[in-house]
Amino acid sequence: MTLPTTDSLPKAGRLETISKWLQIHKGLGISMMDHLYNQLDGLYPGQWAGKFKNEASIQNWRETWAWQFENDGITPGHIKAGLVECVRR
Repeated sequence: MTLPTTDSLPKAGRLETISKWLQIHKGLGISMMDHLYNQLDGLYPGQWAGKFKNEASIQNWRETWAWQFENDGITPGHIKAGLVECVRR
């Protein structure tokens, strides 16, 4: 995995306008990244959310992974399949 550099990330606030992962999803009422965060928190209670010290660290996670998903062509279907595998293990 190649992490984004500060030069390759959009300026603050712009990522929400270009990433479907950060836009409010009509069927969910929240962004797909927030939904993913909630799903992981449900799969790993007390572990997942505990890794984030504050809202800024959660926002960093959202933006970094939204960028990576866009960059790598990851689809919601890929994420769903990955979550299914997490449940199986």
